[in-house]
Amino acid sequence: MSIERITDPFVSPDTYGHEFRYHLAKGFVRPGDTVLDAACGTGYGRRIMDPSFYIGVDKEQPNPSVPGAVADLQTWMPLWAFDIAVGFETIEHLEDFSHYVEVLKQARRWIIVSTPVIPTVGTNPYHLHDFAPGDLAHIFEDGDWETYQVVQQPSEYSEIIVLKRRAP
Repeated sequence: MSIERITDPFVSPDTYGHEFRYHLAKGFVRPGDTVLDAACGTGYGRRIMDPSFYIGVDKEQPNPSVPGAVADLQTWMPLWAFDIAVGFETIEHLEDFSHYVEVLKQARRWIIVSTPVIPTVGTNPYHLHDFAPGDLAHIFEDGDWETYQVVQQPSEYSEIIVLKRRAP
């Protein structure tokens, strides 16, 4: 089990920054939406976002009450369509994150992701990549996806980026 996994109860001063990301994502969820939560941990984000349909994916078993899958995000492929993809504090953990990025880009409307934007490789044994502000935009933006909003989280040393699918 990872030491970075947040467990219930999830509301505490130590987890406010993590919860904020899900509250931000909730603002993009409409009735009837399907949300993919990549690296969902225990799946506590489901309670915050409260989507009509939710699937959590993690390398460890989510909470038994959470609809989800145990999978490696470097190889896993979803078998259903989804409107919104969230992936918080995940990309820095993946040796090769290109497949993960392509999976999230299958979202029909929004991608909301975050990562630390200070050097953490060498100080956090679970982090394999360092990112700087703006790096996520360069990784995700293409002809189909554009940056809609960027939020800096100084208390978390993280950046959250909301990407919007471009109109056809």
